[in-house]
Amino acid sequence: MRILSLHPITTELVFALGAGHHIVGRCEGCDYPEVANSIPSIGGHGEITVENIKVFEPDLILISNGQDEINRWFPGTTIKIAPDSLETIYTSITSLGTLLEKHLEADMLVHEIKATLERIHNKVARFHTLRVYCEQDTAPPSLLIRDLIGIAGAEVYDGPIDVKKIQSFDPHIMLFITNDDRAVELVLARNQWSTIGAVQRERILTIEEGLLRPTPRLMSGAKRLAKLLHGVEVNGV
Repeated sequence: MRILSLHPITTELVFALGAGHHIVGRCEGCDYPEVANSIPSIGGHGEITVENIKVFEPDLILISNGQDEINRWFPGTTIKIAPDSLETIYTSITSLGTLLEKHLEADMLVHEIKATLERIHNKVARFHTLRVYCEQDTAPPSLLIRDLIGIAGAEVYDGPIDVKKIQSFDPHIMLFITNDDRAVELVLARNQWSTIGAVQRERILTIEEGLLRPTPRLMSGAKRLAKLLHGVEVNGV
């Protein structure tokens, strides 16, 4: 089977199921695991065209959110995988495992994720539940990330990005999901945000976006959240 994987999420999932050797092409952003970088790239989003896709002669094209036009171009060959919660991650892994004839690997992976998240949740259960304000790319966090923060022992602010409402919530920690090294500096420079207690105390934390993607890497992301929020190490994750 010749797979053209056009989203970082789909590429990670295929490799996690032990089928990475079937990928003959990828998008520019598909850079994990490291070995994916050795696969020929179709380029960035603007370079994904009908003609460029045909060059790879794919039997299967994997896409995710924001790529529906590819399904219209190749309706019989394209599969969309767009998990946005823990439950849809499990169903996506199972469905992809069936498609790739990796049933056992898919079942084992789902079991591993569930067991790991349960172990993390049990580890932090003895701690006081923290209030956390979270932003993902200057927007409220996804359902998946809210779930992961909850598993790591925190209550997530549920509301608009409004200083007065955030003040009322009175978060213990400000958490930003970003790959920008200047994130803390930029938050401190926001108008009126210095009135928020957690900002005054400089309880501003960051975690890289890749660790919280809807892929098996979320196990490492949940472990990192437990460490950031409660200072605990979770072994075996």
